[in-house]
Amino acid sequence: MGPQLKVLLLPEDVASLEIGLAPLDPKWIPYGLQSSRLTTIPTAKLQHSGKEDLKLYLAREEDLNLIRIRSLGDSSGWTVDSLRSPVVEFSRCFFDGVTLVAGRFFYDLAFLDQGGSCIHKEAGFLTWAEHVFRVLRKTLCRHTTFDAYVGPYAKEWLKGKLIHATNTVSSNRRSREPD
Repeated sequence: MGPQLKVLLLPEDVASLEIGLAPLDPKWIPYGLQSSRLTTIPTAKLQHSGKEDLKLYLAREEDLNLIRIRSLGDSSGWTVDSLRSPVVEFSRCFFDGVTLVAGRFFYDLAFLDQGGSCIHKEAGFLTWAEHVFRVLRKTLCRHTTFDAYVGPYAKEWLKGKLIHATNTVSSNRRSREPD
């Protein structure tokens, strides 16, 4: 297990985060790949809502050739082996205008090889990933009620909404008011 940040983001917040992360030059990798060949996408924003996986990965340009690909095993394609690859996983938030479901940023520090030895990820990647998290913490607002970092657009949307206790925010559920 490695560092993780739970986030509540609307699509506009994702666009703002991309701008904040731009100096780190992240390459965006979709969760689902058509083949065992790595591909990148130009943006983290959902292009076709409901037709894309919410999960994707961030990587440094110099680490792209170190990323391992694995089969999804059910003939549905390929994906990044995030445990053994120098990537930050980004599970985007689900938002349909009524319900907002938390997402997260996460990366592994190390993994066990087949012989059981601990393999630490490369120091350059770990430093870059820490910088990514620093930008996230700086850009987003800590929200104690949700134990999450919240984007400014999500924060505004949350005002006056009723909160469902499972970290799903909905305007038609009852539980408690946000702080």
